[in-house]
Amino acid sequence: MNDQVEKPVIIIISAGKIAQWNGEVEISNVAPTTIYLNYNHHSVLHLRKRLTLPQFAEMALNMSEIKKPELLTVDAITKLSKEYIDAQVFTQVFFKYVDDSGKWFYNTCTTCDHPTEFIEGIHVCKHCPRTVPHPEKRYTINVVAYDATGTMDIILGDREVRTLMGKRARDIINEQNKREDFPPCLKLLAKRKYTLQLRIKEVNVVHHYQLYLATNICNGFVQPGDQIIQTSCEIQPSSSQATSSTYHLQGMSDSNFKAT
Repeated sequence: MNDQVEKPVIIIISAGKIAQWNGEVEISNVAPTTIYLNYNHHSVLHLRKRLTLPQFAEMALNMSEIKKPELLTVDAITKLSKEYIDAQVFTQVFFKYVDDSGKWFYNTCTTCDHPTEFIEGIHVCKHCPRTVPHPEKRYTINVVAYDATGTMDIILGDREVRTLMGKRARDIINEQNKREDFPPCLKLLAKRKYTLQLRIKEVNVVHHYQLYLATNICNGFVQPGDQIIQTSCEIQPSSSQATSSTYHLQGMSDSNFKAT
């Protein structure tokens, strides 16, 4: 690193161990760990080409501190300015009711997790592409949430609903003797208090579109603090193996909380 080398230095860490310590990401070495600096590899060359693009270079080399999510009321969230576009915020709300008028799950490819299309009686993934004989079922439900300042519509994805239900969508379908109509157990999520993390999108701020995407959820009200409340955010034990979030977003489980 003290030599005259091409900047920025691109580092490849092979077989490193990634963990989180005191709220920060930590990379440590294991026996087979190997580190390559400015290695002659096609991925490094490709990255250098992308770095010549002004917009990509600005984002990739941006060292500004990421703004920590704030705990906001419903009314404050509906009035956020443009600086909050793509930001995450917390809110503490009750669910007024769960919308049972639409589809409560969708089918996804078991390989790439993209939604499948039902074509001529067969589930097809156009992303792989391939046929999917037994697609995975993923939750997606809309809820109307409220606090003392107002109401908002929220989309709960697969990880968020599994966090509350403790089971997969396919488990509920099996419990209903393969019927796919809206499960009564999902309606029981209403009239309870939750802490949610929401991602603010451009349409929410610019066009005042008041339908928000939840990126994680906890039962009850929790506050930002020094410790992660595992019991609030964990999925309850079930016979089904947990899966990763469909949205692949930074969630509440990566933040620090303490109970109130």
